[in-house]
Amino acid sequence: LGILAVILMIAKYGLFYSLMGIRNDVFLLVAISVLFTGYIFKVFKNKYIPAVIYIIVSILMFADVSYCSFFNKYLSVTMLNSVSILGSIKESIKEVFKPDYFLMLLDAIVIFAAVLKANKKQKLGEVREGFSRQGYKTIILKIVPIVLVITIVFAGIAVPTVQGISKQEFFTYHIGDIITNTLGIKEKPIIRPFTDNYEYEKMGPLFGIGEGKNLVVIQIESFQDFVIGLEYNGQEVTPFLNDLLEDNTVHFDNYFQQVGSGNTSDAEFAANNSILGSTEFFTYSIYQNNYFRGLPWLLKDKGYETAVFHAYEGRDYWNRENAYPAMGFDTFYGGLDHDEKNPGSYTMTEWMGWGLSDTEFYPQSMKYIKDLKEPFYSFIITLSNHHPYIMLDKYNFIELKDEDKDTMVGNYLNSAAYTDYALSQLFELFKKEGLYEDTVFVMYGDHMGLYDDEEINAGMDSFLGRKYDWDDRMNVPLLIHVPGTEENIATVNHNYGGHLDFLPTIAYIMGLEHLDTVYLGHNLFNYSDGIVAQHQYLPYGSFFSDGYAVEMPMSGVFANARAWNRETREEVEIDAFYDKYIKAREVSDTSMYILKNDLLRKIYKGGLSREKAFSEID
Repeated sequence: LGILAVILMIAKYGLFYSLMGIRNDVFLLVAISVLFTGYIFKVFKNKYIPAVIYIIVSILMFADVSYCSFFNKYLSVTMLNSVSILGSIKESIKEVFKPDYFLMLLDAIVIFAAVLKANKKQKLGEVREGFSRQGYKTIILKIVPIVLVITIVFAGIAVPTVQGISKQEFFTYHIGDIITNTLGIKEKPIIRPFTDNYEYEKMGPLFGIGEGKNLVVIQIESFQDFVIGLEYNGQEVTPFLNDLLEDNTVHFDNYFQQVGSGNTSDAEFAANNSILGSTEFFTYSIYQNNYFRGLPWLLKDKGYETAVFHAYEGRDYWNRENAYPAMGFDTFYGGLDHDEKNPGSYTMTEWMGWGLSDTEFYPQSMKYIKDLKEPFYSFIITLSNHHPYIMLDKYNFIELKDEDKDTMVGNYLNSAAYTDYALSQLFELFKKEGLYEDTVFVMYGDHMGLYDDEEINAGMDSFLGRKYDWDDRMNVPLLIHVPGTEENIATVNHNYGGHLDFLPTIAYIMGLEHLDTVYLGHNLFNYSDGIVAQHQYLPYGSFFSDGYAVEMPMSGVFANARAWNRETREEVEIDAFYDKYIKAREVSDTSMYILKNDLLRKIYKGGLSREKAFSEID
């Protein structure tokens, strides 16, 4: 039984690193993990103690691979506060779990059975002695492995060659995570000096084309760019948007998500503030008391009434109710408890997926929108296109091929078609209320819908005829529709950008003369050298730029990064991308620097200049 347990343990560590997507130094990592496990069992004379410890370790490994399947990284102690939201995503969690993950627990059960058999006369839980008494020499030998692990952890912070172990091996990662977060030890950030790019990027033929008009922004849940213009099995997946692309609509097809730990809420944050959200915990929670000066505030300065609309059941989800006033929104219309005591919320008339269906959400929102003082900025957050993309039968608009039925890819195509249909209904409502011609409409996806999953990847590989990769997953659409222009502005813009670029791009359309704030993005109409930094789902330093994609490894070692040409899909040498990697790190680090130092408060309440703020704040 003991021999079987050891074999299963070694196999488990190999499977674990495979499921974590780790490609470098795997044999070394397995060897270190096995040796450290052996040390845990060696150090205690009462074997029930390490057996219980190993069960806890195995449960943590199960949690790691489950979390990694969606977020592509290890769990961190900084995410403990997120436990409160697990109940809200239980259906998505069920879909994430795979049978392979439960193998993380098998060897622990066998090990416990072996210990139980070897100690059947000893009562469960009896602790006779902690460390065995074999003299000072043995004690020293038992301390050495602990010192070695801690040394690897700290060396991994400063020495790149050690990062492959410290940030990827199970024990060194979690011990390092606890130590560095407890002591506040972080790698030295790379801060980008502030540059007001907008002053020269605003020069262009479309500047102010929407000046004085209402602005309606629709953040579409889990909406990816590949469905735009897609014909599947002889059917248009997005017929309404396809028609809209021919009529005064600019489509940015190299636009990518840039979210933090808050996913949807951090997409909102990045778009409205041109600052990346936190990777430690969702931004609306830990920075709710910060001072912000994003798009809602800038439009309020020009006389706009600002409002946000979202029909999730609880108004406090992602701490939205507390965060929106600081963001600059006058009113939050949300929650599903509409009655006389709760004006400004929604009535549950049709439940689908995560809450009120979009086709019911839009008409109820319009009752509030039409009463807003013009000009207004309405920020609308949809729900229906949410994982696992199960539609009511009457909304299954796409006739799926047999091989795509009851699959995540098939469900997603139907959900995307419904999303398109619901948007067509919203536009009709604006026309009916006489608001259409005086409104600029902007639509973008908040984050990927079809994530990194074996079944999804197989379906998408077959669908695309090539490997479905990170640049496909994170590519979300940005559509800007301006009715009533003298000349049709319909075009496809191929400039690279992401959520950070939303604020300066929309400011350009709305005719803002200056961006009196701190921002990290660019106006995508006039800026073609974009580097779209990623620090959630992909490790720090990953980016998309100028036809290429770079995926940093979990270790953070640049030499082990993967780069590929987005057109040919061929992998290329990584060395040529070092300068862009540093710039991507700058965007992530500078965003965290702004948030942690509450920098906008120091500038706009404390009188510090924007230029000096990045060199004078500790």
